[in-house]
This record gives sequence, C-alpha cells and structure tokens, in this order.
Amino acid sequence: MSSNKLVAYWIQLKERGSDKKYWNLSELRSQKVGLYYGSIVDVFEDVCRCYMDYTYVDEKNEETFTVEFYERSGNLIEGQFLKGDSGVIANHFDKRKGSREYEARTTDISEEIPFYFLFYLPNNNTDRALLILREFENKGVKRIATDRFQKILRGVTRAGIYEDSRAVTQDYWSAIQRADRIKKIRLKGKSKLRSVDEVEGESANAQNINREYVLRPETTSFLPEILEPLFNKEIKYAGIELDEFDDRKITIEQGGSELTFSAVNPRVDMRMILNDTDVDIMGGHPTPETISVKAREFANYILDEYDDLHISEATILGDDYEYEYGEVDDSRGQDERKTTISDFQ
Repeated sequence: MSSNKLVAYWIQLKERGSDKKYWNLSELRSQKVGLYYGSIVDVFEDVCRCYMDYTYVDEKNEETFTVEFYERSGNLIEGQFLKGDSGVIANHFDKRKGSREYEARTTDISEEIPFYFLFYLPNNNTDRALLILREFENKGVKRIATDRFQKILRGVTRAGIYEDSRAVTQDYWSAIQRADRIKKIRLKGKSKLRSVDEVEGESANAQNINREYVLRPETTSFLPEILEPLFNKEIKYAGIELDEFDDRKITIEQGGSELTFSAVNPRVDMRMILNDTDVDIMGGHPTPETISVKAREFANYILDEYDDLHISEATILGDDYEYEYGEVDDSRGQDERKTTISDFQ
C-alpha cells in the first residue's frame, strides 16, 4: 500500500458579501483593501520567508510548523514544509547498539515530518491559485499551513473572504477505469414504515425511516461496466429501484488507497498516488526533487482539466539539499514594508 499521495486545492479570494466575483489574484493592489502585494504569489512567498526563520508552535493542537526551504520561479513556488507533532512520550531503541533509552522523547519534543508543496497562479485564469500538498499515511499539513497563510491576509479578511476547495474532475469515468477494484456501493434513501394492513394507504402511524444498502463485491476482479447503471435513475440495479435512493456512493480502491464519490453528482477529488517506484526515498520520505517532477505532472493534468497553460516539467529544486535563497523580486508599489513574524501572531 502506498503511503504517499499528492492532493490539490484551489485558493480563491472574493469580496465579503459577494457570491460570484472572485478577485484577480495577479492584481491584489487593485482591490484597494490595504494590501501592498502585487499578487497572491507574493503573499505565499512572504509566508515562506517568515517561517524559514521562525517555527510556529500551535499549543492547542500540539503541532509545530516551519518552512525547510523553498524556491520561486515567476508565478510558481515549491519547497518543503516541516510539520511536527508533540505531546507524546516515547522510548527510543537503537537497533545497532541493541539498547533502549526510556522516555527519550518527552512531551515537549516535536517529531517533524517533511511535506512537499507546490503553489502556482495560472497566467490565463488568475481568479484562483493551485496548491498541491503531499500527504503521508494519514498525516497532512493543510490545516496548519493554510492557517499560517491566512494570517498574512488580515487586510483581506476584513473586506474579503478566503476560500480553499479540493480540485475536482468531472471525468469520473476515467477514475473508475483506473481503479484496481470496487470496494463497496452504498445506497441511501428515505421511505415510510406502515402497518401491514395499510400498505396501500396512508397510515396514521406511518413513520419516516432511512434505508441503506451496502453492496460489497466478493472478488477483486474489476468490471467498470457494472457501475454504469448507478448513474441512471430509470433502471433497477441488483433488483433495487435506484430512483428510491437519492444518495448513491461508490468506493473504489486505487494504489492501496480508497476513493469515494457520488454517482448522483459525480465529481471526483483530484489526487495522485505515489508509488515507491515513482520517487526516490531517503529517510523514509520522497526526496523533494523527485516528488517535484510528479507534482508538476499532476499539476499539468489538473491545468488541462481547466484549460490552463502548462508549467515546466523541470523542477527548480536541487538534489544536494543545499539551497541558495536569492533576493526576491518585490514589486510592492510605494509601501516597501515586508511582513515580520509579529504579523502572524
């Protein structure tokens, strides 16, 4: 089972009270809400810059957050976050020495896990930016990373609304065909429970009930065509009248990971499963430069789905873990102030 995957999100901003008009993220100063940034990419880079010099400690969730490194090229930034979990005492056992150190890890020690990220603002559709994050097993960095990102947008959040949403595809049939197996089919609907002698009529004692069927194929052989009837309300499926169920969900398995989506509104979350053959592993985690190549492939697949221009397939990350951080091209207008860590508190 693969322990690594890439997940994609769209980042958008809009005026508070507006349901439709999203801001042009390449021209934030034109919104006249006190922002001195030229684009959302500048905002994201300021977050990266600040948290390279400072580790944020979330006492409530017993987590830490920092930026290990990043690189920027035009409208694209990629790098690596470090997210730590603390609050648990652990013993350490040295396999080479054959010795154990009791309570080597105290509740104040945070075990950090690297999480690759890619942030990109398309050139032709500038009302939303693409954020790709690595997930490891059941761990992720989205909550704490986007929380830090929003802190810098205080000037925006007073007059605007920050939104993020999973990037999805309408091409659900391709997702089905790429699956390894059908895990389960769940049908849910409402009905009335009446007394036996009043089935055909309205009973004073009728009760609303929820009905649910869970169908689990007994074999691992995958036949995509057996799922086709689920997308058609007018026919029976396994002897069941589908139009009686307003919630029909399919769970498939791909690369050892489960994916569930609705047959009523078939929009599938976009994600990429990373097998160990796809990336180089160092210290139990993919190396940034090899995961970068897969992330760019994933990004271009998503950009195709939304008719956006492709990004370069060549990574801007090095392979020696010695990164040079050049001067940032700041086009911030009259106010040249840069964010300090006090802006995040």
